[in-house]
Amino acid sequence: PETPLLVREISILRRHITGGGKLMLLLDPLYDPDKKIYLKTGLEEMLFDFGVQFQEDILVDPDSALPYISPETIYVNYYGFHPITQGMEDIPSLFTLARSVEEADEVPNWLEIENILQTSGQGWGETDMNNLENIQLDERDLEGPISFGQAAWSVGDSSGAGDQMRLIAVGDSDFISNLHIDSSGNLDLFLNIINWLLDQRYLIGEGPKRPENVHLVLNEKKMVYIFLLVMVIMPFLSIIAGVAVWWRRRY
Repeated sequence: PETPLLVREISILRRHITGGGKLMLLLDPLYDPDKKIYLKTGLEEMLFDFGVQFQEDILVDPDSALPYISPETIYVNYYGFHPITQGMEDIPSLFTLARSVEEADEVPNWLEIENILQTSGQGWGETDMNNLENIQLDERDLEGPISFGQAAWSVGDSSGAGDQMRLIAVGDSDFISNLHIDSSGNLDLFLNIINWLLDQRYLIGEGPKRPENVHLVLNEKKMVYIFLLVMVIMPFLSIIAGVAVWWRRRY
């Protein structure tokens, strides 16, 4: 949301969840650079009551950054142990400009919460929004690994409705946009979330069959290795082989 939700709207969402409803929240970082404040959605208190807390930061992960792209764009293959991410260990997902989502300090005893998405141990939550051109980890930032996706579900009948409440909270919405939905594992992750919310576990991991489209994802370290192999080691070996042939023919 670009503006805070109304009290009545939040009340309707709260009744929906406590009544055994399903809800998926994809909230991007909402920062106003002119006012230099993080914008509120009005959902903060309600989400805290359901054990989920969105942080006021932007995720940075040098270990999962893509070459020649801003550090706020990361590919993630660090998943939690949950049915949604089962079988996705070797399938990275792409996220741009995400915020962290943590488990609240106090979680109701009728709720279970599981982390489903996180950065590597080298990632962090950048809190200095006014200096994004010079990003670096400092004492004010949240150190990694940082979670930015949580799944919550009821383990008891908290409302008398008899249905299991299910909630997904992810600190990014761009991963299902038209631009990124076909990037690596984004579509599979999204379909798994929907199937889990609908309690259709037999469909999790059974996405639509698509033409094989192989994506090669390389981070900066792998690019350096390839450069050294192609531009340094292989030419050097060619020179050594040429000198050896010349020396053998001459002598």
